[in-house]
Amino acid sequence: MLISTKTLSLFLCLLVALTGCSSFSQTSRQERAYRKYVQKQSRQRAKQQEKFTRQSTKIPKLPPSTGSVAAGPVSMTAGTSE
Repeated sequence: MLISTKTLSLFLCLLVALTGCSSFSQTSRQERAYRKYVQKQSRQRAKQQEKFTRQSTKIPKLPPSTGSVAAGPVSMTAGTSE
């Protein structure tokens, strides 16, 4: 029994059309889109968290300064003293 490819392809098309494949329904498409959105956001959040942890380790810890602190207002002009 040899079935032609035209007959087989027609049969498969009718089978898909009559069964109403669930992956083509509106609800199914929305669920796939939502899953894709959640995965994308999860990846983006993980990247941001990794970036922030890398940045926080790069901040150098400076020793406390030993400079003097002026008691009052200081003139910012060079060469003049009051």
